[in-house]
This record gives sequence, C-alpha cells and structure tokens, in this order.
Amino acid sequence: MAAIAVSLSLAVVATALMARSIGTLRAARADFERTRAEYQLAGVQQRAALALMMGSGSGSVIAEREAAKISVATAADLDSGTLSRFGVKNPERLTAWLRDAAAAGPTPPADLVAADQAAGWRACAPAMISAFGRAASLNPPQDGSRIETGVKPGLGEVWRLRASTPKGWTDERIVRFTGVSQRPASVIWRRFYRSVGEGKSCAAIFVQPKHG
Repeated sequence: MAAIAVSLSLAVVATALMARSIGTLRAARADFERTRAEYQLAGVQQRAALALMMGSGSGSVIAEREAAKISVATAADLDSGTLSRFGVKNPERLTAWLRDAAAAGPTPPADLVAADQAAGWRACAPAMISAFGRAASLNPPQDGSRIETGVKPGLGEVWRLRASTPKGWTDERIVRFTGVSQRPASVIWRRFYRSVGEGKSCAAIFVQPKHG
C-alpha cells in the first residue's frame, strides 16, 4: 500500500510538471509568433511608407489621410443617432468622454478605441475620427482602401497606415511623412494588436437605406 501511495504521488507530480512544461511551451510559441509578426509587419510598414512617398502606391497596407477625417472635437458634436450606428449603447457617456478628450489635447487611436466597447466603434472610429482631422462632416471610409500609384503624400502630412497578417496580427501607425528616403515617415503613435474579425464593415454600417 505504501508503495502504491508513493507511485501515485510521483504520478501526480509528474503530471503537474508535464502540464506546466506544456503551458510554458505554448506561451513561448505564442511569444515567438507575436515577435515574428511584429518584425514582419514593421518591414511591410517601412516599404509601404517609402512607396507612398515615391508615389508608387501602398501595396498591401491600408492607408488613410488623417486630415480627411473629423477631429475629436467635431466627433463630440455628433448626434446620438450617428453614434448609435457605431453600436454605441450610451451616446451621452461617449459624448462626454470625447469633449474631455478634445480639451485634454491630441488623442491617440488606442484611447479613442477604448472609449466604448461597441464592436463598430472599436473597429471604425479610428478610420473616421482623428486627432489630426479637419473634415467638416463624418466621411464613411472605403473599406480595405489602398492608395494606388500616383498618390503622393505631401511633406509633413499625417497618415494612418495599417498592415495585417492572415492570422490577425495588426501593426497600425499614425505617421508624418518626412520626404527623406532613409526614413520616409516618423511614427507619432503605434498600436500592435491581434484582431479576429471586426464584424460589419465600416462603410456598410453607414450606407443610407434605400426607400421605395
């Protein structure tokens, strides 16, 4: 009986050690995958910024001119119906947050995304609202829009560049174009995250319903 008890104890310890080792291995693999994706997308971003500066398009990177979006202050004046189309359940609370953010200074995209938990807001707010926005009204984005050959950012212009892997790793940057080929764009803000689907497309949620 004593031998059986000892054997069972050893088996329990061995099982626990094996489970711990498997967990450590999985964590290491996850870290490796994240690091590999981060380096891969950093290279994609650099090439896209250089290509844009040269007027050669953005390749696989989604590129958006920040000036074409509305500012955070303008977003604070959006009516509750418009905010509801983002999926926002409490427009009044979000409006108050936007007013405070506009008064506090430039708002990073990560803070804008975190202002509400609605999937539509989290996926689409950075594509339509910017700390560098100058548009007078909300402009629905063209989903998946990539800048074609011939479009060239002006010196000092601020753009949002977003590159993703098939597994959902995303490198999103707000950059200012420098006009220098060795460093075509300086990064103002960067957000690296993993997204598994973003629900309805940003353009689709703002399509006006047809009548008649």
